Amino acid sequence: GANLKCTQMFSISENAAKKSLKKTPLEFLSFNEGHLSRVYPSPTRLNSSNFDPGSFWMLGCQMVALNYQTNGNAR
Repeated sequence: GANLKCTQMFSISENAAKKSLKKTPLEFLSFNEGHLSRVYPSPTRLNSSNFDPGSFWMLGCQMVALNYQTNGNAR
């Protein structure tokens, strides 16, 4: 990730991002200040549930991929 240009996107799994939040939050924030980052859901979310994106956004992640649930109500 450190060798990425600021115009390249860095994708990180939900689980790896959670580890970074706990172990090195200031380094994670610093990385996100200079790089485009995206957190994607864990593949173990078999029921297509979603995680709370707030903690990732607070530490500078610009994008959070969420599982597509339903078409919603077409009224």
